[in-house]
Amino acid sequence: MTSPDTFPSRRALLATWAALAALTLVTAAAGGTLLPTDPAAPLGLASAAALLLAAGLKARLVLMRYLNLRAAGEGWRVLFTVWVGLVLLIVLVIVYGPALADAINSFS
Repeated sequence: MTSPDTFPSRRALLATWAALAALTLVTAAAGGTLLPTDPAAPLGLASAAALLLAAGLKARLVLMRYLNLRAAGEGWRVLFTVWVGLVLLIVLVIVYGPALADAINSFS
């Protein structure tokens, strides 16, 4: 059983909530819902990367604070962090694989 001092404080939970709200605004901006744009236009690679990065940060905040993974062992924290990163990377590659290949080839 965990001791009460391993639970996040009310202040930490409120700060996490505020960060999640801010990241939701970043997600909305990257997704093009805050600015009037063509709804049929696909997202650019930079917007998609920003959206996925914000989603990854949100997942990490929820895991660490609300699910209290920070009180677990280092192995669990690494496992879940790698898992979230891997899922986001797979989504990025599936959706933007050709654009990523073009971007990588343009550097060489």
